[in-house]
Amino acid sequence: MTQSSLPFDAPISMPSQPVWQTLVVDDAIEDGQARFEAVDPTRSLIVQAPAGSGKTALLTQRFLSLLSVVDKPENIVAMTFTKKAAAEMRERILQALHSAEAPLPYEAGVFERNTQQLAQAARQRDREQGWQLAQNPGRLRIRTIDSLNSYLVQQMPYLSRHGLASQITTQPMPLYRQAANAALSDGNDEQAQSAVITLLKLVNGSYARAQDLLAQMLAKRDQWMDALLPFLAGGPEADQAARQTLETAIQDLVDQDIRQALRQLTPWLRHLNDLLAMAEVAQANGAKVLQGLDLPARLDEKTPLPVWTGLSQWLLKADGDWLKTMNEAKGVLSPSKAKGDDKAQRKQFKDQLTESLEELREADSDRTAAQALQSLGRLPAPYYQDDDWQALQHLLHLLRLAAAHLKLVLQQEGQSDYIEISQAASRALGEPDAPTEFAEQLDYRLQHLLIDEFQDTSVSQFALLEKLIAGWAPGDGHSLFLVGDPMQSIYRFREAEVANFLQAWHHGVGSLALTPLSLTVNFRSSQRVVDWVNGVFAQIMPDDDDMTTGAVAYASANARKTLAGEGVYYRGDFTPETDIETLVAEVARWKATRPAGAELGILGRSRSHLKPIAQALKEAGIAFRAIELEALSERQEIQDLQALTLALVHREDRAAWLALLRSPLVGLSLFDLHALLGDPARFHEPVWASLNDPARRESLSETGQKVLAQAVPILAKAMRLSGAVALSERVKQAWLELGGARTLLSEAARDNVRVWQRMLVDLETEGTDITGETLAQSLETLYARPDTSNEAEQVQLMTIHKSKGLEFDTVILPSLGKIGRADDEPLIQWLPFKQEDAQGKTFSRWVLAPLLQKGQSARAKADTRLGELIKTYEKRKQRHELARLLYVAITRAKRCLHLFVSLKPSDKALEAPESLAPAQGSFLALLWPLIQGERLDAFQHWLTQSPDLETAPPEQSCVPAKVLRRRADVAPFESAPAPNQSFYQAWLTQQSGWQRYQQQHQPSATASATPDTSLPVSRAEQAAGPGVGVGKAVGNLVHEVLQYWTLSETPDQDAVRLRSLEPWLQQRLQSVLPSAFVSEALQRVTHCLQQALTHDRVRWALQTDHSEAKSEWALSEVVPWSDQIQVLQTVVDRTLVDDSGRRWIIDYKTNQPPASLTDTERAAWIESLTQTYAPQLARYGELIARLESRPQTQVLYLCALNQWVEVNAESDLDVSGRGEMD
Repeated sequence: MTQSSLPFDAPISMPSQPVWQTLVVDDAIEDGQARFEAVDPTRSLIVQAPAGSGKTALLTQRFLSLLSVVDKPENIVAMTFTKKAAAEMRERILQALHSAEAPLPYEAGVFERNTQQLAQAARQRDREQGWQLAQNPGRLRIRTIDSLNSYLVQQMPYLSRHGLASQITTQPMPLYRQAANAALSDGNDEQAQSAVITLLKLVNGSYARAQDLLAQMLAKRDQWMDALLPFLAGGPEADQAARQTLETAIQDLVDQDIRQALRQLTPWLRHLNDLLAMAEVAQANGAKVLQGLDLPARLDEKTPLPVWTGLSQWLLKADGDWLKTMNEAKGVLSPSKAKGDDKAQRKQFKDQLTESLEELREADSDRTAAQALQSLGRLPAPYYQDDDWQALQHLLHLLRLAAAHLKLVLQQEGQSDYIEISQAASRALGEPDAPTEFAEQLDYRLQHLLIDEFQDTSVSQFALLEKLIAGWAPGDGHSLFLVGDPMQSIYRFREAEVANFLQAWHHGVGSLALTPLSLTVNFRSSQRVVDWVNGVFAQIMPDDDDMTTGAVAYASANARKTLAGEGVYYRGDFTPETDIETLVAEVARWKATRPAGAELGILGRSRSHLKPIAQALKEAGIAFRAIELEALSERQEIQDLQALTLALVHREDRAAWLALLRSPLVGLSLFDLHALLGDPARFHEPVWASLNDPARRESLSETGQKVLAQAVPILAKAMRLSGAVALSERVKQAWLELGGARTLLSEAARDNVRVWQRMLVDLETEGTDITGETLAQSLETLYARPDTSNEAEQVQLMTIHKSKGLEFDTVILPSLGKIGRADDEPLIQWLPFKQEDAQGKTFSRWVLAPLLQKGQSARAKADTRLGELIKTYEKRKQRHELARLLYVAITRAKRCLHLFVSLKPSDKALEAPESLAPAQGSFLALLWPLIQGERLDAFQHWLTQSPDLETAPPEQSCVPAKVLRRRADVAPFESAPAPNQSFYQAWLTQQSGWQRYQQQHQPSATASATPDTSLPVSRAEQAAGPGVGVGKAVGNLVHEVLQYWTLSETPDQDAVRLRSLEPWLQQRLQSVLPSAFVSEALQRVTHCLQQALTHDRVRWALQTDHSEAKSEWALSEVVPWSDQIQVLQTVVDRTLVDDSGRRWIIDYKTNQPPASLTDTERAAWIESLTQTYAPQLARYGELIARLESRPQTQVLYLCALNQWVEVNAESDLDVSGRGEMD
């Protein structure tokens, strides 16, 4: 910051009239008048400032203008969203004040001269009032919104804070989960229990998902608490009133959609009315979708909704396109099945209908009418089904309960989150029409309010603003100044609501009217870039604003400069896999010819799109700066510190100790590590005990012994100081003594370590327990520091969201054809929308719908149209925001823009090129209508130039394990039992065996059972296609349940428990098998488990009191391989040692025998299986024999036949059915 050559408080001669009136309007730019009006401190304004329009400069002028008229600088409060933005605004203002008397260059423009004049007036006011801003810059109230909330809470009387803790947690999600779990476990009243059962049914019995849904709602409770909880009924009358209010809102929303659809259908009503007459004939002919409808003579705005629904189903295909022909199900009888006049009439009707449909298809070439009719057909009835209403009430009850438990959790932990602080600040101000005494005192001090990036405010922040300015009126000495750009509203995932800007623009804030001003000049981008943006986004963005859907009309810009080499370029073809190579080549070309001081930005929609590019740039030797791209947890130095921290905190954490010993901090070789800790018989011993066992250490190599001789004393000292020295300090000291600093090869790595240290200190300050989970949660939002070298600054990689507010000479947008991650479905879907009363004032309405149960059979029984309508609005909001996100990305470019529009053609497109189209939800889908013709021509040419596509190998069809686990929550859980049944206790009691087992073990659809692939599979299994297959699915699930039973403390109840688990078994099978095979597989699973429960030897083997009993015992074998080693994994289903010291090795097999076997065939089949699997059992025996010296019995348990087959050392068979124990 440069200092003026004159003292900051030197007297300045100023004109007697207000300084803003003496400014000059810049007539050389199109929006000069708007910029002049924006600095008038007597007016309340809202300013739309598009990309590159100089928003921060305008805010600076506005603040200086206000300083020239207030009595105290504290009378002005400027708010923004980030500390960085607040610091930039403060620096701009102080810079202007300090340079107020510095001579301007001759070529200085109107803006520079006006800014200096405003700064001189502000300095004059500073001298008159004795503010001494040069010495006290903190008197400039430039805050983030979060810091304003904290300030308001601090000003509250202590007793009014209601136990609110001042410590704000940076990791609130564990607290939300804790509160959610408390709500789900609250059994104090029947309503709570019923609500929990309802939720568990909706999530198909997944307790973890129920907890997640509640926690996610608590994380955004500021958006719904005040709006949703009033609809929680407190009795019959209140229930009826709440239901009537919500159903009226549904009716209003449906009516609004009907009017909009009818406006779109108006040009096609003649065609539809012609078809309506034919619909009467089809109805008489038995058309199912038209039965029971009272078809009107003509279609108009009074046509009942069921008629539109019927016509939509009659005329449209499932994808929303017009039908070409109709069959008998649609009421078009086959002429071939009739004779004489009847046949002629049928043919005439069919021909006439087909002709009318074709005429409508041709007239509606862009499918506007089809889409409008489809939307009408999907509208819900304006009332709740009784089951849905009850579910909604139960979910609202759970939300209120969870919110109450969260308050208790926060008080117990002595912490708050930002939402709690925000709500406390809002309560402190009262209501707009009933302000508190505190609010009135604040109003006396606060005279002028400025808010930057107003398009990013949330619903709760807008409500706070209404309370802050309650009672303000034009001419009373107050002013409100809102500035932002709704076309750059891209933070819906942070609860930003662009409708707030539109509300203020069209209707003001509260009772305060605002004058709208628009800036149109773009000082950033070149003429060609601006012209291209104007042409493209005028077509991508909507024509009109819409608060309900978040639609923002495009506002065109005017360029102020022309640059050499400017332009917009489409890159890529139909092989996206080559895009990265092309991109790297373009970056290399740009670096070779870049203008001095220029920077290039590679902006991605997500980090996953950018990581392959970062790797390619590294391989090409191109330095770059990656902004929050690589997760901090992925860095080696952080993984080392994490292992060290967890090892010091938890001596039993075997994984952490193994990671630490292998890390560069200690550096044991894999051979030494195996020698030290590889004895399976001593896996239960803490690693620390092994490290201090002289005999174990002597088995190490000479190097390994030296390594431990240095490391163990350091670790011992760190553990000895536990309780006396803070963990963060112990970790730091141990890391330094272990040589951690020598492992850091760059300044960025050293910065990463500093970030870790600060994170650990913060966790300790908050009183957070240090566990693997809490460390992982803290690391989720932290990223590795980028390369800070000057060369790396030339090329920068970041997400589009991180690029907002930045600019680059050249911008590259890769992977425009890729889509983002789908949003999770919330516990309650809600849709706010605005309406106007008779006086023209707007007010909010809400439409609510409960969570929809997943699974086809569940949804087939429910009316899901209300939820689907809310989802439709949500998709519209997402589509509008996606267009705004693309706008933000593109407007970062000053001179040059490269768009990678590569598109991998589908099999259908290869056969029918005209069907080539990008994935919906991608940037390319937005651009497609504008470039489709050119792309199709290029595609046709590419097809003629490409090699023979038939020679390409077919893609493998597979389902990753992670996907299978996720799908396990999808299948419907048909019914929830009463609270007094075992299922309720199993899910709601935290200590119940099955829930504990699920939480600890997370059984997956790819459990480590031995697959039955040695025998021929059945046709049903072959037909299962790319799924797991019936045989493997049955085997996996039987193994899981048998393993669980070995953990059971009450084995005598397993038969009862099996019946209660059948819905869960069905759910698991539905997650991995085609629906046609679930019933067969379920029968096989339950049969195998029932058989096991009746076999005495099996029940004996499953008991928990055996010596050295293990289930699903994983054994690792180290095998030399060339100059390296290979680790082979083996899993033993069940093993134990009996009272005589004999080792039993048991392998479960679920193979299904052929039907109707004779005794001879049965014996032969058993012998065939035994010969097949005996080598596998022998292998298990060999491995275990290396660890101990015991007699062994190896057993095959054939579940389907309930046969216990013992294979002794002489390979004789001992086959027993349900025999008694010896």
